[in-house]
Amino acid sequence: MSAVFFVTKRVYNDKTYRRRASHEVVFIGQTENLSASLAIQSQLERFAKHGANCICVHPVANEEQRVAAAQDLIAGNSTSCND
Repeated sequence: MSAVFFVTKRVYNDKTYRRRASHEVVFIGQTENLSASLAIQSQLERFAKHGANCICVHPVANEEQRVAAAQDLIAGNSTSCND
């Protein structure tokens, strides 16, 4: 699957009955093949060091749209693993 994706650390700040979660963004990327991108062991270990426990996926088939979306998201978010 082609997609734009967020790797996040999902945390529960609100411990009440509502259990509202928030996400700390660890990495934002885009790929033509999602399974190949996330299967790289060194990336997984790097994400784990930052407490990553969630992957949010937005399928986008068009490469130009994926690249533009990922760049826009990276520019608007502080991440731990995007260099």
